[in-house]
Amino acid sequence: MLGYADLPDDVVRPSLQICKNDLSRTVVGNLSEAYNLSQKITLGNINELSFYVPYLIERYHKETKNPNIENIYNRRIIKFFKGDYTEYYIINKVSDVMEEDQDYKKVECYSLGYELRDKKIKDYKVTSKNASYVLSNLLYDTIWRIDYVSSAFDIKNRSFDITASVLDAIQQVAETFEAVIVYDTVNRKISFYDIDDIGHNKGLSIKYGKLMQNVTYESDGSTYCTRLKAFGRSGLSINRVNPTGSNFVEDYSSLLYGFQRDTSGNVISHAKDISDSLANAILDYSELVEAQIPTFNTLLANFDSYTANLSTQNTIMSTLTTELAVIEDSISIANSTNANPSALITQKNAKLVQIASQQAVVDGVNTQLSNVDSQLTTLRNSISLASNFTQDQLNEWNPWIIVDEFSNENYTDAKQLYDAAKKELEKRREPRISASVNIVNFLEILTEYKNWGKLVLGDIVQIEHEKLGVNITAKIIELSFNYESGDVQLTISNVKDILTDEQKMIRSLYKAITSSATYDRNKYELDDTVTTSSEIYQTINNIWDSTERGIVASNNNTVTIDRKGIRIHDPTDPLKVLIAQNGVLAISADGGNHWKTALRYDGLVAENVRGVLGEFVTLYANQISVSPSGQKIPNEVIASANYWNSIESSANDTAAAALAAAKAYSDTNLITANTFSTDINKAIRNDLRLQAPLPTSVTLNAYGITASTPNDDTRFARLDFRGLYIQKGALQISSTDGTTIIDGGGVTAATIKAGTMFGVESTIGSGNNVFKASNQGIQLGHSVFGSSPFRVDMTGNVVANNITLSGTINGSTMNNSNIVGGTLTIGSGNTILKADTNGLYLGSSSFGSAPFRVSPNGTCTLSNVVITGGSIQWANIGSDPATVTAQSTANSAQSAANNAAGAAAAIAAGTYTGGTFIDNKTIYSATIRGGTLASDSYVDVRTDVNVGRNIKLNGSGDQSITFDGNGSITYTTDGRIILGARSAINFTAGVVFNNVPIISGVGEVASKSYVDSKTYVATFG
Repeated sequence: MLGYADLPDDVVRPSLQICKNDLSRTVVGNLSEAYNLSQKITLGNINELSFYVPYLIERYHKETKNPNIENIYNRRIIKFFKGDYTEYYIINKVSDVMEEDQDYKKVECYSLGYELRDKKIKDYKVTSKNASYVLSNLLYDTIWRIDYVSSAFDIKNRSFDITASVLDAIQQVAETFEAVIVYDTVNRKISFYDIDDIGHNKGLSIKYGKLMQNVTYESDGSTYCTRLKAFGRSGLSINRVNPTGSNFVEDYSSLLYGFQRDTSGNVISHAKDISDSLANAILDYSELVEAQIPTFNTLLANFDSYTANLSTQNTIMSTLTTELAVIEDSISIANSTNANPSALITQKNAKLVQIASQQAVVDGVNTQLSNVDSQLTTLRNSISLASNFTQDQLNEWNPWIIVDEFSNENYTDAKQLYDAAKKELEKRREPRISASVNIVNFLEILTEYKNWGKLVLGDIVQIEHEKLGVNITAKIIELSFNYESGDVQLTISNVKDILTDEQKMIRSLYKAITSSATYDRNKYELDDTVTTSSEIYQTINNIWDSTERGIVASNNNTVTIDRKGIRIHDPTDPLKVLIAQNGVLAISADGGNHWKTALRYDGLVAENVRGVLGEFVTLYANQISVSPSGQKIPNEVIASANYWNSIESSANDTAAAALAAAKAYSDTNLITANTFSTDINKAIRNDLRLQAPLPTSVTLNAYGITASTPNDDTRFARLDFRGLYIQKGALQISSTDGTTIIDGGGVTAATIKAGTMFGVESTIGSGNNVFKASNQGIQLGHSVFGSSPFRVDMTGNVVANNITLSGTINGSTMNNSNIVGGTLTIGSGNTILKADTNGLYLGSSSFGSAPFRVSPNGTCTLSNVVITGGSIQWANIGSDPATVTAQSTANSAQSAANNAAGAAAAIAAGTYTGGTFIDNKTIYSATIRGGTLASDSYVDVRTDVNVGRNIKLNGSGDQSITFDGNGSITYTTDGRIILGARSAINFTAGVVFNNVPIISGVGEVASKSYVDSKTYVATFG
């Protein structure tokens, strides 16, 4: 390489580093020794890089092993940088090469976006999504992200069905949106750019003698066309959105190139390949079409509006007729049940008025549609080819109608398909021009240093070669650099000839688009040649349009299916009938008296045949062509009645037999009740899983599908949008699991599985083994609700003989009636609680053994009562004497009193052996135990009080023991105190128990705080 003192080295030659394939791309070596470096960068694609690395390098004037050799292997990263430009590559292939003079590794790399090839996508399907949505989905499982997507691709929607690598999928999406992919390998980001947003025209010019080594200039007509048909997904066409109504776009600007005329129509210069007559006619026709497009669009918009309105009005009409059908069904039911149908008949009459009014609205919209249709027909005729070109002009033009097809399943929107077709035609309307240019040592020419920055991928350059007559402007789509030799190769595509301003104006003027005869209608697709324009096709289209409108607008057809076949007719037009039978599809115009149009298994029989019969027979305006070779029927075949009649009279001739059969065809030829095939009907019965004959007629009409029998007009079944209605019949469903029958009596089935059941009454079983659910409630064990041993009424009351509960009865309130039953049991063993006829008891399953029990007469038996607070209040509690009857009569009260007195006397005598008796004033008992006997006044003990040990007086006030008469305190234990007195003896707590002597009297009463073995005697008085 040459070196320049005034130029940075990295401007001339890039630098390489080898990096680990980690997120940081850690550098492990500088590849300054790499040589034979070449790079190919491609617009919208993966770039390529290759270089050699020697096994031995010179260090300190000695050959030594290159340490970078061990760091070079597949999937390592190569950092390529040159000035401000940096790009990462991934090693894809390493070859060890041994030559006579040197051993080296040959390293081949792809730019880092190539790693997306490692991720796979299977069955990715999406419908009508924009570029950002699809691209983000494809990158989801990678570490690559979206950088930029042109807004032009986010207002378009496409559909995809992809199974490929992520890289291939991204390229497919870019191709579909016509986007240019830009890979940011530094940040692992992807962008979608519009081709027009890539590159600039920086003024770089490459001429013969200046930079140019060689140039190859090609004009390729393989993709050239003037008419481009467009199709999307599921046969989508552009008829609807194309202003001309055709399914193709056209451009004859290349054909008109060179032709000029002034405003008066005088020819200034001629076209190269067509006459002035045809050129003028094409321009006139183009101007006519352009002038009619606004009118056409207005009519088309009106047609769409009226069509939408007709659909709305037909929906209203359908609703009204359905409502009428419901009313008529209700009338039929009322008649069958002897109910009064007068109110229903009034509703029916009102509904008929509504239907008549709505029919007037529908007729008005149909009239509007007919008027617009007529105007469209007039407009179509005014722009037809036959009306604007002579036959000679059409013949001259025909070779230049070059047809191609643009088909892309990713388009689901007609407008987007139309725009794409126009854009595609712009590429194909002229022969494709391409150029390949080699530039010699561009990077080593010092005088071209100012142009080095203009050589950028996607930029526009000008290429001139005077001798070849080449003067083109081109976008660079590929650059190949050989940094060893300094050569650069440019690949240029999609180039445009450089035109003068006048030429650009003329070419724009000569863009002509022709019109077809369709306008958002599915009409017959005319042959592309102009010779097919004739009255025959006009008739065909009119008939088919009329037929189509009739089919679309029809909503009152009746379909009858019986042993005669399938019969279709309109009650409002009963003479037109179609019938389908075995091998025959026949049409009558007189109600079935004659079937003059029939499609049989052996051919078509008809008085009139309108249409194009295909490849074998082709109808033209002035002839009938038979067979692909173009053999014509002689004129006398049509004109000669004798010849025609001779064919008719020939009994052995197939054509004559068919003609005779057609003329004589009538309803008697069809399969009737007397002539039906047993085998056919047997097959039908087997298919419907029926065993009996089929006396059933099936009618299809606006009311639904009705099956009936001529033997009994009150028995029928009807299926409509509301469901299945069966009168005097049943629905039977059979399988290996059993049979279910649903009829007026109910549902008969071995098993009924349902989440919810609605009805008046449900009964399972009979007699006393019955379960019933009715509007009274739920009952078991008896057919009469009030007699059922178990029943639950609608208010929630439960009656049962016995209830065994293993869970819990929860409720916030239980009131009104009682809980009625035999036994209530909670728990078991010694922790059981029971309530039965014995009473309420706890602690034992046997009433007599229970530690707590209450008998029905109110007797309560318990082992212990602990009262932790409050009080006990009662009138009487006792077992002896019995006072429970003390309130009843005077006699019983006196008896109770006598008993009570006797008890009191026994208690006083110490002979009471009865139980404890407590009334509202007195406790009678042999023994009373307690910790404290309290009284707010005094405790009256009328007999002896025996104290086990001490009598202790507590409190801060005055306490005393008082004897109202003569008394004494005697302690009979040896040496103890015996006190006596003729009058009161008062003991003061502060004296006796605090070692304070009693001053009155003689001697000490006590000198200790307790009574000891000494005896002290004091005399008082």
